[in-house]
Amino acid sequence: MRSAITGVVLLCTVSSVAVGSAVPPRDSSYRVVPKPPGWDCDGFDCRAEDGPGAARVILWFKGAGFGGSLLREGNSRFGYKHISKGGSTNNKTNHPVDAAAVKLWEKAHNNFSKGSKSFPYRGGMVSTYKYTSGGKKRTMCVVEDGNDFVYGGKNNGIKGVITAYWVSGHVGAAGCAKD
Repeated sequence: MRSAITGVVLLCTVSSVAVGSAVPPRDSSYRVVPKPPGWDCDGFDCRAEDGPGAARVILWFKGAGFGGSLLREGNSRFGYKHISKGGSTNNKTNHPVDAAAVKLWEKAHNNFSKGSKSFPYRGGMVSTYKYTSGGKKRTMCVVEDGNDFVYGGKNNGIKGVITAYWVSGHVGAAGCAKD
C-alpha cells in the first residue's frame, strides 16, 4: 500500500483526489518528502524527519507566520491511517482526508482568532476552523502533537497531526470532543 500511496502523491496534479486510494495533492502549501525549503515548525529548535513505516511523512504544510506541521503515515492511533479509518470512533463520515479537508486543516492550523486554539497537554494543540458545508455549520478540529516521535529506536522529531475531524455547529477548540 505504501508504494501505491507514494506514487499517487508524487504524480497527482488535480485539485481533488479520491479518499480511499490517495492522500491530498501537492500545491503551494503541501509538500511530500523531502521537506520543502524554508519549512519550520516553530521557529526555534524544531526537528522533523521523514522515516520508515508510521514515521513516514505524507505531507508537510507551512504555517502562516507561525510554524508548520506535518502528517505522518501513522497507525490506527494517529496520523493518516488513524484519520482515514474514521478516528477512534470509526466514523469515516466526519474524518475526511481529501484535498478539501486538508485545506481546512491548514486553515485551522493558521487560525488565531479568540477561542480557536487550546493546549490540552504540553506539546499538544487543538486548532479549529469554522465553515459551512451544504448549508450546515461545521467546525474542523485538528489535533497536533509537537512532542518528539520515536519509531524504531530513532527520534524523528515532531509527531505532527494526530487526528482531524469535523463537528456539527460552530464551536471553539473546547467544543472539539474526542474524535
